[in-house]
Amino acid sequence: MRYAVRDLEIEGVTLRKGEAVLGCFASAGRDPDEYGERAERFDVTAPPPSHLSFGHGPHFCLGAPLARLEAEVALATLFEAFPDLALADRGESRRPLGTVLGNSARSLPVLLGRRAG
Repeated sequence: MRYAVRDLEIEGVTLRKGEAVLGCFASAGRDPDEYGERAERFDVTAPPPSHLSFGHGPHFCLGAPLARLEAEVALATLFEAFPDLALADRGESRRPLGTVLGNSARSLPVLLGRRAG
Protein backbone atom coordinates (compact mmCIF):
# COMPACT_ATOMS: atom_id res chain seq x y z
CA MET A 1 0.00 0.00 0.00
CA ARG A 2 0.98 3.59 -0.53
CA TYR A 3 -0.49 6.61 1.21
CA ALA A 4 -1.33 10.03 -0.14
CA VAL A 5 1.14 12.58 1.22
CA ARG A 6 -1.24 15.46 0.47
CA ASP A 7 -4.82 16.01 -0.61
CA LEU A 8 -5.15 15.55 -4.36
CA GLU A 9 -7.63 14.76 -7.10
CA ILE A 10 -7.10 12.14 -9.80
CA GLU A 11 -9.62 11.82 -12.62
CA GLY A 12 -12.34 13.36 -10.45
CA VAL A 13 -11.59 11.21 -7.39
CA THR A 14 -10.44 13.06 -4.28
CA LEU A 15 -7.77 11.47 -2.10
CA ARG A 16 -7.14 12.93 1.33
CA LYS A 17 -3.71 13.08 2.93
CA GLY A 18 -3.04 9.76 4.70
CA GLU A 19 -5.56 7.69 2.73
CA ALA A 20 -4.36 4.34 1.42
CA VAL A 21 -3.84 3.97 -2.33
CA LEU A 22 -3.46 0.68 -4.17
CA GLY A 23 -2.02 0.82 -7.67
CA CYS A 24 -3.60 -1.59 -10.14
CA PHE A 25 -0.57 -3.26 -11.70
CA ALA A 26 -2.79 -5.02 -14.23
CA SER A 27 -3.39 -1.66 -15.91
CA ALA A 28 0.31 -0.86 -16.38
CA GLY A 29 1.27 -0.24 -19.97
CA ARG A 30 -2.33 0.01 -21.18
CA ASP A 31 -2.73 3.77 -21.48
CA PRO A 32 -3.65 4.45 -25.14
CA ASP A 33 -2.51 8.08 -24.80
CA GLU A 34 0.99 6.83 -23.92
CA TYR A 35 1.24 3.60 -25.96
CA GLY A 36 -1.20 4.16 -28.83
CA GLU A 37 -3.19 1.39 -30.46
CA ARG A 38 -0.81 -1.30 -29.17
CA ALA A 39 -1.64 -0.54 -25.53
CA GLU A 40 -3.86 -3.61 -25.15
CA ARG A 41 -1.59 -6.17 -26.79
CA PHE A 42 1.91 -7.51 -26.36
CA ASP A 43 4.17 -6.98 -29.37
CA VAL A 44 7.72 -8.25 -28.99
CA THR A 45 8.81 -6.15 -32.02
CA ALA A 46 7.54 -2.85 -30.58
CA PRO A 47 9.95 -0.46 -28.88
CA PRO A 48 10.04 -1.11 -25.14
CA PRO A 49 7.81 1.23 -23.13
CA SER A 50 9.04 3.10 -20.10
CA HIS A 51 8.09 1.38 -16.86
CA LEU A 52 8.53 1.46 -13.10
CA SER A 53 8.95 -2.25 -12.50
CA PHE A 54 12.22 -1.75 -10.63
CA GLY A 55 11.27 1.57 -9.02
CA HIS A 56 13.13 4.82 -9.49
CA GLY A 57 15.39 7.28 -7.71
CA PRO A 58 16.54 6.24 -4.23
CA HIS A 59 14.04 3.37 -4.31
CA PHE A 60 15.53 1.75 -7.42
CA CYS A 61 15.99 -1.98 -6.93
CA LEU A 62 19.63 -2.95 -6.33
CA GLY A 63 18.95 -6.34 -7.93
CA ALA A 64 17.59 -4.89 -11.20
CA PRO A 65 20.79 -5.38 -13.26
CA LEU A 66 21.10 -8.99 -12.09
CA ALA A 67 17.40 -9.70 -12.76
CA ARG A 68 17.69 -8.27 -16.27
CA LEU A 69 20.86 -10.27 -16.97
CA GLU A 70 19.27 -13.49 -15.65
CA ALA A 71 16.22 -12.98 -17.89
CA GLU A 72 18.40 -12.20 -20.91
CA VAL A 73 20.56 -15.30 -20.41
CA ALA A 74 17.63 -17.61 -19.62
CA LEU A 75 15.54 -16.51 -22.61
CA ALA A 76 18.47 -16.57 -25.03
CA THR A 77 19.35 -20.10 -23.84
CA LEU A 78 15.73 -21.27 -24.17
CA PHE A 79 15.31 -19.89 -27.70
CA GLU A 80 18.69 -21.23 -28.78
CA ALA A 81 17.88 -24.71 -27.45
CA PHE A 82 14.39 -24.74 -28.97
CA PRO A 83 14.44 -22.59 -32.13
CA ASP A 84 10.95 -23.78 -33.15
CA LEU A 85 9.34 -22.84 -29.82
CA ALA A 86 5.77 -21.66 -30.46
CA LEU A 87 2.57 -20.98 -28.59
CA ALA A 88 0.40 -24.07 -28.31
CA ASP A 89 -2.71 -22.10 -29.23
CA ARG A 90 -3.79 -18.60 -30.16
CA GLY A 91 -4.71 -17.70 -26.61
CA GLU A 92 -8.12 -19.35 -26.48
CA SER A 93 -7.22 -21.51 -23.48
CA ARG A 94 -5.32 -18.89 -21.49
CA ARG A 95 -7.01 -17.62 -18.35
CA PRO A 96 -5.92 -14.44 -16.55
CA LEU A 97 -4.63 -14.64 -12.99
CA GLY A 98 -7.78 -12.97 -11.72
CA THR A 99 -6.11 -10.36 -9.55
CA VAL A 100 -5.58 -6.61 -9.72
CA LEU A 101 -2.03 -7.16 -8.48
CA GLY A 102 -0.71 -8.61 -11.71
CA ASN A 103 -1.20 -8.70 -15.44
CA SER A 104 -0.44 -12.26 -16.44
CA ALA A 105 -1.91 -15.63 -17.34
CA ARG A 106 -2.25 -18.71 -15.14
CA SER A 107 -0.20 -20.63 -17.71
CA LEU A 108 1.34 -20.20 -21.14
CA PRO A 109 1.22 -23.50 -23.05
CA VAL A 110 4.00 -23.83 -25.63
CA LEU A 111 5.25 -26.41 -28.10
CA LEU A 112 8.99 -26.81 -27.72
CA GLY A 113 9.56 -28.32 -31.16
CA ARG A 114 12.88 -29.91 -32.00
CA ARG A 115 15.87 -29.44 -29.73
CA ALA A 116 18.80 -27.75 -31.46
CA GLY A 117 21.85 -29.56 -31.77
